[in-house]
Amino acid sequence: MVIDIDASGWRLRMTYGQPGLNGSHLQRLIDLAAVIHQAMPLDRFRFQQDDATPEVYSYRIWLIDGRQWKQEITFESPLDEDPSMIFDVAPGWKLSEFSAHRDWRALMVDLRNGLGATDVRLDPPT
Repeated sequence: MVIDIDASGWRLRMTYGQPGLNGSHLQRLIDLAAVIHQAMPLDRFRFQQDDATPEVYSYRIWLIDGRQWKQEITFESPLDEDPSMIFDVAPGWKLSEFSAHRDWRALMVDLRNGLGATDVRLDPPT
């Protein structure tokens, strides 16, 4: 299943495999995206399952200033709530920026575990 929406200028596209997506999921996505965008202006975001290694997901944030947060998240079971993570975040990020997307990353884990999300893309208002 795929949902593609525009909300308050945000463009969200999510591919997922389980029913149950509702308005509260979408509102939480948009609300948390706005928090992140306020702390660090986003260029775009993507959370994507690796085709060759399905238990591995790429979690990437691109900022307007050119910095990127690159992270690999490995789920060891279908409902892994504590996946292992590898980070590549050079150049440096401020604590306030890191903290701003902690809930967002947790939401991606929840969407993967609860709805079978395999691809989440977000583009902020231009």
